[in-house]
Amino acid sequence: MIPQKRIAVIGTGTVGILTIAHMLTYLPDNFTVYSIYDPKIPIFGIGESTAVRQIEAFWEGADFNLLEHAGELDATVKLGTRFVNWREHEIWAPVQPPSYGMHLNNLKIKDVFYPRFQKKFKERFVIQEAEVKGLTNRDECVEIETDNGTHSFDYVVDCRGWPESYDDYTVLDTLPLNHCLVQMIKEPGDWNYTYHQATKNGWMFGIPLQTRQGWGYLYNDTITTKEEALEDMSKVLNIEPENLTPKEFTFKNFYANKFLNGRIMVNGNRAAFLEPLEGFSGGFYTQINRLMVDFIYANMTEKEVNKYLVDSAQRIENVVCFFYHGGSIFDTKFWNTAKQKTGDHLKNSELWQGMVYEINSYGRIEKLRAMVTPFSVQLWQNRDKDFGYNYFTPKD
Repeated sequence: MIPQKRIAVIGTGTVGILTIAHMLTYLPDNFTVYSIYDPKIPIFGIGESTAVRQIEAFWEGADFNLLEHAGELDATVKLGTRFVNWREHEIWAPVQPPSYGMHLNNLKIKDVFYPRFQKKFKERFVIQEAEVKGLTNRDECVEIETDNGTHSFDYVVDCRGWPESYDDYTVLDTLPLNHCLVQMIKEPGDWNYTYHQATKNGWMFGIPLQTRQGWGYLYNDTITTKEEALEDMSKVLNIEPENLTPKEFTFKNFYANKFLNGRIMVNGNRAAFLEPLEGFSGGFYTQINRLMVDFIYANMTEKEVNKYLVDSAQRIENVVCFFYHGGSIFDTKFWNTAKQKTGDHLKNSELWQGMVYEINSYGRIEKLRAMVTPFSVQLWQNRDKDFGYNYFTPKD
């Protein structure tokens, strides 16, 4: 008889739901997937931009597609990113065809996907409402201490959001942002891309949903004051600063030193946060889920998983630096600081120099696309040209 196994996914934000979908799809039928969450913890709803692989996971795990079901998540298609004021000309950065991304209302995600999981996987999907107080690795299991007792699982993926301490993380000083103001506008977003609009003292993202728009002003609060941020924000949105009512939060840019520890994997903001530029973290979170399955199947060791994911996080750091180190049209303290920090990092990064060499030397090798970068070789060449750099050149 095949032994029955249990894996718990803690948290029901976007990454928690993504992880449940992935585990239900790729783990065998003898695995039951438990969703554990505390209903007292609110989801911080901004409106999100997903990567291609997240849409694939929602399709595979819950039969969700944008053609029929977009209204359930207030969702719109994402065909790319529009960079405004990063250069004198606007830059259109498409998602590589024939793929596409999605903008969604993450406040709705649990209520949309729970019934879908129950319908498709029945008793293989179990919901537990509980406050998680602690996790303990054992040789043969993970014990989760909750407010209603201690429960044992074979594996756990912890998606509870920001870590309580950064002692076991690498905190990055290369990326220039640490603060965000989020403003909702109660009008439909009628565009199919994510705005990345540079301003004097930071930059703004804009996310279109079917019933509203989500805008976020990103800046460094050691350089830019909140008053300056609100002034920049008001100009983009054409709303007087005193009429803005933004939510506000601070953050660090970081990644875990160990993503996998024994039988516990971290994902989402508990694993890494490398700011929202181009939504690179979304694809990274999907990668974490894939490696968790590889670990369970004994195709990779804990050491191999952690090395691969640390390497991937550092590559994303380099890609974000690539966008920043040419600055924007604004000659201000924020942009000059961003240029210097990110430019110095790329100059000293052997990983970056190696990737440039690999793409320029072996760019026609198809397998290189997925191995070294979130972009295909062609997209790297296009981004390189659009931003006025000269790293990647087409090869005859």
